[in-house]
Amino acid sequence: MKDYIQLYLKERKIITYLTMKRIEEILPANEFMRVSRSYIIRKSAIKSINGNMLETTVGEEVMIGGTYTEAIRNEINEWLR
Repeated sequence: MKDYIQLYLKERKIITYLTMKRIEEILPANEFMRVSRSYIIRKSAIKSINGNMLETTVGEEVMIGGTYTEAIRNEINEWLR
């Protein structure tokens, strides 16, 4: 399913034909962040980060990709200011 994206909404799941890069451009950067090659997460859905694992408010665990670690650290530092 190359270039098909699964969007998980509160009450349903949508499958659409978009690249991750394109969906990343569409979503508002102040509300979403890319955390790996496979995941873009709503910032308000992040419950905790432990090492390279992120836990969402619904209990899902997502591994943070090495490419995105620095950007996520910078984002967290901004939240704490």
